[in-house]
This record gives sequence, C-alpha cells and structure tokens, in this order.
Amino acid sequence: MWKILGIVIILIGLIILTLVLTKAHWWKINNEAKVFTNEEPLSSAKVYQNRDGSILIDLRPDDGLYIVRPEQQEIGMSSPSSFFTLWIYAYSRNVPPPFTPMNSVKSIEPQLVVQENYVEFNSINKGRVRVMLYFK
Repeated sequence: MWKILGIVIILIGLIILTLVLTKAHWWKINNEAKVFTNEEPLSSAKVYQNRDGSILIDLRPDDGLYIVRPEQQEIGMSSPSSFFTLWIYAYSRNVPPPFTPMNSVKSIEPQLVVQENYVEFNSINKGRVRVMLYFK
C-alpha cells in the first residue's frame, strides 16, 4: 500500500515538474475570442494565447496556422507539425515556434493591425481576418 502511494506521489511530482519546465511551450485556448473573415463569423477557428502575449490563430482546415506577435507587430504562418492540441491547450514543439513571415509567403501583404484585444490581417485563403480577443 505504501509503495503504491509513494509511486503515485513521485509520478504526480514528475508530471508537475514537467509542466513547469515546459510552460513556455503551452498555449491556452481563448474560448471568448471571436474570429471573422470578410465580416462573417468563423465558428471553426480557434485562438490560443501564449504567456509571452503571442497569439496562435488556427483557421484550418480551409486556411492555416497564424502566429501574431503583437509586441513586435509581426505575423507569420506556422506548420501544423509545429503544434499539437490537447483539450484546451496547444503545445509548441519549439520555443519560439518557427514561422514564416507573411510578406514572404506567396507575396501576401498581411496589412497587420494590432490593437488592444484586436488583431486584423489578410490571410492566404480567407481574405480579411479579424480576431476579437475577449477576456473573462
């Protein structure tokens, strides 16, 4: 009985240690965010946010994964293989996750607009994308 309890405590400790050491890899979903494409709501989109303020916008399957770094006024596309999702989190295999700047992708000029709780840009396939970031 005590051996099993000891093993369980050690396993829980290892899980907590792993989560703490990899916290920069985890992006939490923002269920309050609203995504619009060409003024129409896009309910299939998912928005995740990292602790550093970066935003991951998942417009798959029709479009791609976009990373916005508001502080640097940057936007780029990331490969789906750079992330995997678990329930309400996306896990980035690398920190920072690799991405290709938008203006070098298919000659798309993103025309990025970043304001408090608001991001807007031109995507590859969807046209003009607007993300409203609401917080509880």
